[in-house]
Amino acid sequence: MGIVLANVAQAQNRGDDELKVGDYAPTFEAEEWLNIEPGETVPDLVELRGMVVVMFFWVSWHAGGEFIIKFVNQFSNNPAIGRAGGVYTIGLTDATRKATADVLADNKVFFPVGVKSKSAKEYDIEGGFGFVVVDPEGKIAFKGSGGDVQGLVNAIQKALVDTPPSKTHPKEARIVRAQIDRCREYIANREYRRAFKAATDALQRTVIGDRLASEVYDIIDLLEAIGYEQIDRAIPLIEHGKYDEGARLLRAVKRQLRVLQCGKDAEKLFERYEDEYDGFRDAVEAHASEDEAARLYYAAREDLRLRRFGEAYRKLEQITTDYADTEAKPYAVEMINRMKANKDLWGWVLDAQAKVQCEQWLTQAKTYLRNRENQKARTLLERILREYPDTIYEQEARELLINMP
Repeated sequence: MGIVLANVAQAQNRGDDELKVGDYAPTFEAEEWLNIEPGETVPDLVELRGMVVVMFFWVSWHAGGEFIIKFVNQFSNNPAIGRAGGVYTIGLTDATRKATADVLADNKVFFPVGVKSKSAKEYDIEGGFGFVVVDPEGKIAFKGSGGDVQGLVNAIQKALVDTPPSKTHPKEARIVRAQIDRCREYIANREYRRAFKAATDALQRTVIGDRLASEVYDIIDLLEAIGYEQIDRAIPLIEHGKYDEGARLLRAVKRQLRVLQCGKDAEKLFERYEDEYDGFRDAVEAHASEDEAARLYYAAREDLRLRRFGEAYRKLEQITTDYADTEAKPYAVEMINRMKANKDLWGWVLDAQAKVQCEQWLTQAKTYLRNRENQKARTLLERILREYPDTIYEQEARELLINMP
């Protein structure tokens, strides 16, 4: 309450002077709000403290605002300077609900927008459209015209460095809470690898200093503790000759929590006991297929990171066929399904699968065409269309067929 009164007092003291960088931002208003989801409250600067707030103003009588909103929408979803980084974007316009709704639908805009607003006057926005950036402390960090896009980006980046957000964007916070619940379910089911993956995904959506980040770190600490508890159980088992059970526990830690310190320590112990105990080494060899399947899975993930989609798919497919009884299979199947759901990525996979065979057939078909053996060429080209649809090779084969004499 004291902060609000201080802001009001400062606004009163300012009188008719123009708002300047460093002033506390006055409240904004709108007759109605769009893109407010059920359960969400109307944006309020007091409630948004702790985030960088970007206000985009535009008017109904100038087309510039509708043009710039495309850019605003892009950076609002940018991982570095968008909502994932603790930046909250708001649109404010004097336009009607219907006119604004059409603009938002055409540009797939999902951040909150207030319509029939007069706040542009309060913020001294002239020329039809402009930007205001408010830092996490509630002070104006930037004011600029709609054409000063680079100035806006620079101001956001500066605000993120000078006054880092301490509050996660509400939309991201809802996702994080769902992921935290998912983590707890995975831990209850002893699916520690999935729990860690969900926790790291959640952490990327939170900002440092937010209570949500602390909750996610608590989950990661719990996984670390679970890993060390299993290591503590494995050591006496191995040292008393119960190699199979001890190897199983160490293998689970180093496979499911390999990124954490407990996973790295389990890896070192694994190597040490293989050197020290013949019985441990025999137990490990008995489960070699599990280790090989795990190796293929992590290699496939690295291939994906490096955009080697075809190689990643081949490794995952090998797991589902050659190592169908291992723990890695369901993870491989899940990753394959996610690859298939991404149309562009799956196109790369299909092209990689088709590469060797199709390039050979295309070379043979071109040779047949040069030798005027058109029917043989047609047979190969039609086979590419039939067996490898939706690939770059299908396109080339179709062009050759169209241009065939």
